[in-house]
Amino acid sequence: MNGDVPSALRLSEWGLEPFQRGDAWSRVIGSLRMFTIAIPLQFLLALPGTSSWDDGDVSGSYTDFPNYQWQWPKHTINPLDQRPGSVPDTIIRQRPSSQKRILRPRKLYVQQPDRSWKVVDDPPKNLQYVFISYAAKSFRLDGSDGHALVRTMAQEATLRANCTACWVDTDCIDTVDGDQKDVDIYGMCDVIRGSKRVVVILPDDNVETRKFWGTRMWTLPEALLGPGTTINFFTRVGNNEYKETELSLVEMTGEIWDDSQYAEGRTPTRLLAEHFAGELTLSRIELFATAVEACYYRASPDNYTMFTPNDVTLAVMGLLHYRLERNDDDTPFQSLAQLSLSNDSDRIIERMVSLLHPTAHPSDDFNPFYNLAHTDVFSTRLWDIQPTCNVVGVAYEDNTLLLDSCRAMHIRWKGFPRIATVRDFGVAKLLATIFVTAGTWWFLQGIYITITYAPFISASSTELIGIALSLEWVIAAFFFTAVLLSLLGPLSVRRLYGGQVLQSQSNLVGFEGVMPIAKLERLIFGANKGRLTYEASSTPFGIDYRDHDLRIGKEPAWVNAEHPAPPGLPAGHRLFTLVDTGLLTVSIFSAERPPTVALLCGREGGMLRAMLCSWQFENNCLFKETVIRMQTDVWDAANHQGWLKVCLATMNQQRNIERRKQLKP
Repeated sequence: MNGDVPSALRLSEWGLEPFQRGDAWSRVIGSLRMFTIAIPLQFLLALPGTSSWDDGDVSGSYTDFPNYQWQWPKHTINPLDQRPGSVPDTIIRQRPSSQKRILRPRKLYVQQPDRSWKVVDDPPKNLQYVFISYAAKSFRLDGSDGHALVRTMAQEATLRANCTACWVDTDCIDTVDGDQKDVDIYGMCDVIRGSKRVVVILPDDNVETRKFWGTRMWTLPEALLGPGTTINFFTRVGNNEYKETELSLVEMTGEIWDDSQYAEGRTPTRLLAEHFAGELTLSRIELFATAVEACYYRASPDNYTMFTPNDVTLAVMGLLHYRLERNDDDTPFQSLAQLSLSNDSDRIIERMVSLLHPTAHPSDDFNPFYNLAHTDVFSTRLWDIQPTCNVVGVAYEDNTLLLDSCRAMHIRWKGFPRIATVRDFGVAKLLATIFVTAGTWWFLQGIYITITYAPFISASSTELIGIALSLEWVIAAFFFTAVLLSLLGPLSVRRLYGGQVLQSQSNLVGFEGVMPIAKLERLIFGANKGRLTYEASSTPFGIDYRDHDLRIGKEPAWVNAEHPAPPGLPAGHRLFTLVDTGLLTVSIFSAERPPTVALLCGREGGMLRAMLCSWQFENNCLFKETVIRMQTDVWDAANHQGWLKVCLATMNQQRNIERRKQLKP
């Protein structure tokens, strides 16, 4: 890494550097260097290109990132922003699944006057019914599908509930794959809400059987959406013998819904149970995030076989207002993003953009929705973020969004430019200016007198000897004064280019690795005067290195090590340093690749959230490499940017995801 420091300042600092050590021998070396550079420095200051130490014009804006995305999104908030003809309205209106809500069940399993049971289409609207919930695998006994046992128990449970009709999926869901079957399955949430009660049938009274029912993904909304706050369990305890048990939703979290083995100590199902029981009110953000988490861990391959790629989305959809069309071409991320955009989820996606959860290994699966309920590396929750960007839609690429109203700043990676600054002008700087200017003036005047009166000095006439001697003394005095002032030149130059910085040119400059802040400041400004400071709370690496009284950071001890290695560096990450020459702050962060642009997408805790992104030319896409926090002052100096395609995975993660998709049969 290199900087662009004025030559006069670099030469002066070389001469003054030994004096900083303090010992006698260093002072001797420093004095010799001062004598050595005095005259060359004076000549250097006389040159037009190096004699300007005045403050330059300081621009208040960061370097812009010129970019715009012209491709159509796959899913959008406004249909006008979607590709023409991608989803014809006439086709949507013809689908039975386009019906947003089901007011009454299409079919019911009803007891007839002769006490037989049969499926009735379009049952009477005033007919009360029971919703039957069960885990299919629990009834697959002795190699049979268990349908007969399910019907028998459903009939008995319905009669004991003083009803003559029930809804059971074995008979009330269309058997032919297609739109009608989809509306039967994904409209169950409305059927549950309209029922008299939900009854769970179990083939035996074992604890494991009850737990197995509780681990199924689709049984969760069946219990939560039932009328009232209790669920009836109807258990077979012998031939034609049954036991009825009633449990509240909250009681079920004690044994049946055990989150501890799946959710790493969190209790998403308990929160949902308290919310739907009316004992706790979750916000729109909390409801969506908690529901996704609860359904996601139930969909683990060890516990559940996915019928569609988007079963988690379709299960969560039942807990919300607006529904989606089933689209197996969507990835889980795309379907969840579309579901969030379709419902009033309080700008979850805009908030999610600014979160930074612990980085998974590049070879792991990635979906940022599955971490929404967790705090990020800054100990921040989703609802703590105040978004400053807008989501236009969801791109055709996985894990990718179209963002608008971001503020963008380009990150420079090819060395520090010469920083234009505005500095204070005091008495010391005035004297330094006089010394430098006077030294040059005395030296040039000495040369002028020497050239002008050279004939008198070289004359052999006896009457001119006295005049010549006087001229020699005058010339010597001029040169002596010039040399004396030149010896003070390095100190004067340091003061001319130093002083308190009142304003400086805004740039974001990055480099790989770390550097002691004193060395970094000399690289940028030519001298270490304490201008740069570590940002106190920009990245997790500075959490243990902050001043006790002032909100400034301190230099981590490991920065000065021969091979700097901070604790907790994620696998596959490299260390980078980002210098903000406008705010004169330094931030240390880690990422898989060097980011080339910073996008301001949110606010939190009195700081801005900046998403640092790498860029891929082939598809004009930005990839989220990491997130850091910046001071609010950056906002006004950043440039507005519209319609950017941003992938929320890192470039390496996304490439691995695409590679695995290609390898699948």
